[in-house]
Amino acid sequence: MPLIFAVVLAGLCVQIAVAYALEKRADPASVGLTTELAGVVVFLLGAAVMFGGLPSQSVWR
Repeated sequence: MPLIFAVVLAGLCVQIAVAYALEKRADPASVGLTTELAGVVVFLLGAAVMFGGLPSQSVWR
């Protein structure tokens, strides 16, 4: 399972790097990385829940 996580994370990082490069090519004045970093953070939070690093139960019971 950790190998799948590493491969998917690497693929996600490549996709994000390509998207950022294309965005920079289209508009060189744009410097934002917020959306790209949010995608990585969401993936890592999901992985933490999946591997038991965070509780997956709702806190709003």
